[in-house]
Amino acid sequence: MREMSLEMVRSNRARKCRKCGAMIPAKQFSQKITKKQTGAISRTETYYTCINCPEKNEIKAGSSVLHKPTGET
Repeated sequence: MREMSLEMVRSNRARKCRKCGAMIPAKQFSQKITKKQTGAISRTETYYTCINCPEKNEIKAGSSVLHKPTGET
């Protein structure tokens, strides 16, 4: 079973955006994305994204490609 949650958080330390690679300063809002997969083995994956990332670079569910660099077709 897969479960995904999305929250708006403020961190006490700087984080790196998973979509664009930019640093998110401490105390600035970011999106916290948590993916939980349960079954025989449980797995939890948590990462952060900045709020200003363009929509075209969104992470697609089930895709191994996290970011499509601009300039590539």
